[in-house]
Amino acid sequence: TSLREDEELLTGFLEEGRALLEEMESIVLGFEDNPGDSEAINRLFACAHTVKGTSGYFKPDTTNRFTHKFEDFIVKFRGSGLSVDATSAGIMLTAIDTIRGLLLSLEEYRQPEPLEHLIKIFSVEAVAPPAAGASAGVPAASKTEHKAEAKVDELKVSVALLNSFMERSGELTVLRNMVNKTLRLIETSHVQDPNVAALSVLLGEMHKTNAMMQEQMAELRKVTLRNVVKPLSRTVHDLSTQLKKKIKLEIRGEELRVDHKVADVLAKCLVHIVRNSADHGLELPAERVEQGKNPVGTIVISAEQNGENYLISISDDGRGVNYERVVQKVIENGLATQAELDRMPRSQVLEFIFMPGFSTAAAVTDVSGRGVGTDMVKKSVEEIGGHIRIISETGKGSEFSLHIPVPKSVMIVNSLLVSANEYTFAIPQSAVRRVVRIEATDSRIQKIRDKRFFCESNVLLPLVTLTEVLELRPGTENSYQDHVQIVWVETKFGELGIEVDAILDVEDTVVKKVANWI
Repeated sequence: TSLREDEELLTGFLEEGRALLEEMESIVLGFEDNPGDSEAINRLFACAHTVKGTSGYFKPDTTNRFTHKFEDFIVKFRGSGLSVDATSAGIMLTAIDTIRGLLLSLEEYRQPEPLEHLIKIFSVEAVAPPAAGASAGVPAASKTEHKAEAKVDELKVSVALLNSFMERSGELTVLRNMVNKTLRLIETSHVQDPNVAALSVLLGEMHKTNAMMQEQMAELRKVTLRNVVKPLSRTVHDLSTQLKKKIKLEIRGEELRVDHKVADVLAKCLVHIVRNSADHGLELPAERVEQGKNPVGTIVISAEQNGENYLISISDDGRGVNYERVVQKVIENGLATQAELDRMPRSQVLEFIFMPGFSTAAAVTDVSGRGVGTDMVKKSVEEIGGHIRIISETGKGSEFSLHIPVPKSVMIVNSLLVSANEYTFAIPQSAVRRVVRIEATDSRIQKIRDKRFFCESNVLLPLVTLTEVLELRPGTENSYQDHVQIVWVETKFGELGIEVDAILDVEDTVVKKVANWI
């Protein structure tokens, strides 16, 4: 075979192998609740057998030979009535991690560690007693029939290509608007022409089809949240052992599909927050029992989409943030004075934990305490246009809330077109609350310290012109001098009135990112 074919084979094997390892890890973690699950043992063996078989093509053959040894270890539990205890599960997880490392060495064309060194992990014998109800000597395979699942044809497409298609689709929207305006001009001189009416209908159908294509292409950019949170089960398992705590992880909304960019950010952020909750938030079992809590601490990750935003929350039922300790560290670090902190609401004071290097931990551990986790989380979330908040109650736990906008490479926005100072502007309809036309001499328009306001129900609402806001060059006099057109829009600071010369139309507009070099 050619070098290109070999590289394609390796890429395919690595993708399949890593997917199988994720499945194997999930199976092993399940033994914690059901150590005698014979069906799970069979599935684990089948996955290992597949990895062993497909790895035999590649040299060096360390992956193939190590996985064969792993198979031998798994076989001890097939039909023997042995249950997978914590020690055996730990060996299995270590073996899975070892195979991950071997795949990485294949990918990077590095020489792996000697097989003799790697297989030492299997030296501990698995001799756990049979699980309750298990029948020793009965092959598990005879109890459950496995149906082969038909594979769905799939084709991998690069994100860059999808973005290119989205841009082309956006250009179609622009062309459609131009055709629509031309059609209106034709309609004025061909009022009764049925062909013109038919063309208008066809144009509308084309717009619907294009909009549907845009939605489907946006869907192709998404992955299920399950893919993001799946590794956290292993993280929590390892932290439970390392910290000697009992931790339960609950996932809600894992079926939510999120944009791949958001998934990449969440994959990093959730690990930091979960580790922080496990180390700082959750108490040791004995301490929880003394406080009347369940000895098992719980971390809950929930996700949903609300309109154009993803809402992700990570909460725990631990001790909560030590508010007094936060105040002390803020003052020690010179970030604020006691007087300034006294004037701040509790929620604002807690925001200091997102400052670079800020940590209330008494000591740095392998898990956390260096003050880089929350800082990185905040920065990563803000880089994709989101924000993070924390709510904490002493003795009851903490909750981190991530609000992240749904990203769009090409955004089609239904907009209100207005004119101001001989220019045409588009205002997103989602922000428009109302449009009014009043006389220029209306007494509700007031001027205070060179600022214009509109008095409504004894409330002063600010008025601005696009000429002022955008610093446009002076143009011709407003043709509507006797009247004022005001577009009321909702902003993060409240309602704002924008004075314009005229309301032109409503149409879909295409919003693109400006090139980095501009």
